[in-house]
Amino acid sequence: MSSPSAAAQDPLRVVVVGAGGKMGQMACAALEGADDVELVARAGRADDPAALARESGAQVAVDLSVPSASPGVVAGLVAAGVHVVVGTSGWDEAALGRLREQLDQAPRAPAWSWCPTSPSARCS
Repeated sequence: MSSPSAAAQDPLRVVVVGAGGKMGQMACAALEGADDVELVARAGRADDPAALARESGAQVAVDLSVPSASPGVVAGLVAAGVHVVVGTSGWDEAALGRLREQLDQAPRAPAWSWCPTSPSARCS
């Protein structure tokens, strides 16, 4: 249930990266059922998620891609100024370090959260 002040605001515009996968499909279904969120794009393997985010006006991206693609996907989204929630596991410390460095150097760093889907993983 949305609060009266939330109802007066525009919905949060979201792109899902990895939308064709099991988790991506579930995320899209959940977002489509939310009152205060608008699913504006679904990115698959052949898509450029940062370009889709820019073209669709997405404010947030949910990355549910694969470990080999995720660091590059997130780097592109961060460079585009899109806030990112990462649900892809398999990031190593070097990749996380590169992302932190990129965020430190960004003039207007977007927010990000890393929440891998592995049962033993912890969000940061």
